[in-house]
Amino acid sequence: MNSIEVYLMVIVLNSTIAGWLFSRVEKSEKVIKVMRFMLFFWLFGFVQLIVFALLYQYKMLA
Repeated sequence: MNSIEVYLMVIVLNSTIAGWLFSRVEKSEKVIKVMRFMLFFWLFGFVQLIVFALLYQYKMLA
């Protein structure tokens, strides 16, 4: 596997875990929890993608 593929898999895994953890904090209906999970999943995913892109651009990643 290519190192970029590994970084993308790490981003997806981190986003999934963060979305799950942040969506289960409050007691609410299942629909609200699913929407919060998707919100946090995409939020953390895009933030991590921007960070990894900047690190890759400045050759701080192998």
